[in-house]
Amino acid sequence: MGKTKSEMDKKRQLCKEFYLIGKTYKEIEDITGVTQKTIGNWAKTHNWDGIRVAKTITRPELVNKTLRSIDKVLTKMLDMEADDKDFFKLQQSLINLSKVIENLDKKINLVTIMEVCTDFENWLKLRSKIDKEMPEGLHKLVNKYHELYVDEVATLSKDN
Repeated sequence: MGKTKSEMDKKRQLCKEFYLIGKTYKEIEDITGVTQKTIGNWAKTHNWDGIRVAKTITRPELVNKTLRSIDKVLTKMLDMEADDKDFFKLQQSLINLSKVIENLDKKINLVTIMEVCTDFENWLKLRSKIDKEMPEGLHKLVNKYHELYVDEVATLSKDN
C-alpha cells in the first residue's frame, strides 16, 4: 500500500536534511530507504543544490570567488594575442563573470535570503530569552516558514 502525502513529505524533508549536510544519494538511501532516483528527482525539483550552496557560502565569499575568477581570466588574456582563437572565449567568460557580480549587487538571491532568515532566527531566539510577551516556540514556527519560503524560492530560481 502507498504512503500518504504526509508520510512522503516527512521522508522528503528527512532526505533534504541529510542532503544539505553533505550526504550522498547512496548514503541517504541507506539511511532512509528512499531510492536514489527519487532523492535525485526531489533534489532537482526543489533545487536542493541551490539551497546547499546558499547555506554554505556567504555573499562576500561569493563575490571574492567571482573576483578571483575574473583575475585569472584577465591574467590569461594579458598573455595572449588579440587574434588568438581562445581570446574570444576568455572575453565571453569575463562578460559572464561581470554579469554575476552585477546580479549579486542588484538582485536578492538565495544566499542573501538564507543570510537574512538565519540572522532573524538567531535574533528571535535571543530575544525570546528576554521578551516575556513572545509566545514560547515562536522562533521554531518562524524557522518552519523560513524553510518553506526558501524551498519555494529555490524551486523558482532553478526554473529561471
